[in-house]
Amino acid sequence: MEKEVKDFLNNQRVGCLAVALEDGTPHTSAVHFSCDVDCKRLFFQVGKETKKFGAVSKKM
Repeated sequence: MEKEVKDFLNNQRVGCLAVALEDGTPHTSAVHFSCDVDCKRLFFQVGKETKKFGAVSKKM
């Protein structure tokens, strides 16, 4: 990963998570996030009852 991308991720804490719902419509919402030292993994927390959780958990 390029240094500029790592610097950007390490200096930001809010981003947008976009997923496609079952019917294909997009769903986007703001999330607070952090990343590991190498910025290879992003961490964010969502509730199990949210559209974000439903869409992301089906992709894993």
